[in-house]
Amino acid sequence: MAIPATKDDLLAAIEKTFTQLDKDLDRVPVAATREPVLQGHVKGPMMSPADLVAYLVGWNQQVLIWHRRRAEGLPDEFPAPGFAHPS
Repeated sequence: MAIPATKDDLLAAIEKTFTQLDKDLDRVPVAATREPVLQGHVKGPMMSPADLVAYLVGWNQQVLIWHRRRAEGLPDEFPAPGFAHPS
């Protein structure tokens, strides 16, 4: 996927991606929401559909924090306070 160049491009990409994710998640039976059936973001570990949603929510929360901090003239904090990388 190309990196959006404008705000309108970004909003269109978000809408397209969210619509596809929503359709994909609708196909997951409730009983399978915790089954580790998806490749994780690093090679090896598997994740469940619930893990994927939690990951995406976490990143969206972090983006909102960066947005708020930038609006207040504060720098981004990376890694985020309290983040502990899994060993």
